[in-house]
Amino acid sequence: MQAIECKRRALLENNSFFGEFSDCRMPVKTGSLSQTPPHDKYPMVNTLGILTAIVLAFSAFVALKNKELFENAVIETARQAKNKETNTENYDGLVTEIKGFEDTRDKAEASRDGLRAEVKKQTEANGAVESQIKTKEAELASTKAEVADAQG
Repeated sequence: MQAIECKRRALLENNSFFGEFSDCRMPVKTGSLSQTPPHDKYPMVNTLGILTAIVLAFSAFVALKNKELFENAVIETARQAKNKETNTENYDGLVTEIKGFEDTRDKAEASRDGLRAEVKKQTEANGAVESQIKTKEAELASTKAEVADAQG
């Protein structure tokens, strides 16, 4: 504390305006203001300036990378939109083909049902003819038996 008080007294004795606001680390010179180099006067300014430059450089690097990623994303989005259009056209064509196949299937099923009905009718007719054949075979067998009895 004595050094600070002595310094203030020396400045005040010389009627210095900056006596109350002087930095205690600065040497007292009577008759003129003490000289300090500019980099010692505001040390935080240089530090903050360097930090700001580092932050700006990092921000520029991140912005450049983001720009590249954004451009790649735009290209990829355009490619996917083109693929979507192609896939939509293919899908619409396939839906049309499926409707055509369904119509063909419906016609084939109707034809199949008609043919099944004809087969059923023919089977019934065949059954009637077979019964007639059996009847005729029975008559033939009895006639052959009568002829054999008559001959023998």
